[in-house]
Amino acid sequence: MDETVKLLTQFGAAVASVSAVGTTPVHLAAGAGHTSILRFLLGEPGGSARLGDNDGLAPVHFAATGGHATCLRLLASNFGADLSARDNDGLAPVHAAALRGHDDVLRYLVAEGGCDASSTDFEGETPLHVACAEGRASTAWLLVAELGANVGARNKAGLTAADLAREEGHADVLESLVEASSTGD
Repeated sequence: MDETVKLLTQFGAAVASVSAVGTTPVHLAAGAGHTSILRFLLGEPGGSARLGDNDGLAPVHFAATGGHATCLRLLASNFGADLSARDNDGLAPVHAAALRGHDDVLRYLVAEGGCDASSTDFEGETPLHVACAEGRASTAWLLVAELGANVGARNKAGLTAADLAREEGHADVLESLVEASSTGD
């Protein structure tokens, strides 16, 4: 596939081409975890590690959503991407990783990338809120026990992550929160 991308660019395919929703080949390579293609595209004229799509999603959001820590490392360390970039709703890559339950990506973003495990979006939702609402028990445990997320944080509606887990019927998430909270004692 790497050779195909190189040939396409040699024959005029634009690295900076933008779809109707604002995504570029860089977004797609990051989201699919194609590190070598991503490196190539970013080395070409028009390749951008920071450009957001129509929703403000940067390549780092795509990489986090896809569970690709290697792409995140490449984007940040080699091409200056902001690992705390916000989309139009205030969501950061830590929210995207929590939504999908990509624990290795969360570890990288917080422990190595310097991101805040209790970062809030425009609705006051933290990655923990997102993980609990989606039923991601292991992610909720990781955020609290290892990454120091604030288990008592309330969103703009006044709800904690545990409240969201309860509303969605995620008993396993509630158990994980109790267990994770007790590991710090």
